[in-house]
Amino acid sequence: MIIYKNSAATASILIIRGGRVLLARRAFEPYKGEYDAVGGFLRYGEDPIAGVLRETAEETGLRAEILGFLGVYMDRYGRAGKRTLNFYYVGSIAGGRMRAKDDVSELKWFPIEQPPRLAFKSQMKVLVDLRRWYKNRTAKI
Repeated sequence: MIIYKNSAATASILIIRGGRVLLARRAFEPYKGEYDAVGGFLRYGEDPIAGVLRETAEETGLRAEILGFLGVYMDRYGRAGKRTLNFYYVGSIAGGRMRAKDDVSELKWFPIEQPPRLAFKSQMKVLVDLRRWYKNRTAKI
């Protein structure tokens, strides 16, 4: 029997509004108390878009609309945790009532240009790419 080690798939969304990005404070380890993108692990066979919309509703009470695909980033779930393959989307609010739920203790808006330090190592590159995406999009308006 052959056993393959595979990276665990996640999907996250950076919801933007008026030059700000919505971030979630983690309620549990790893990185309890640190800010993170809204999102989480995909269920077996789940489409990343369906997963990120599900996670958004579970964690924030919001319905999101996908505005674009930011990219795929590799990381670890905790300092010595399993490897993750992370799909990141940019989105907006399509409805719902915002409230921290599930494994989130707080939701907070931050300026896209001045976000806090985020929980996972790859997220610093994600934020650089978000700023680039946002500038390109607003330059065309």
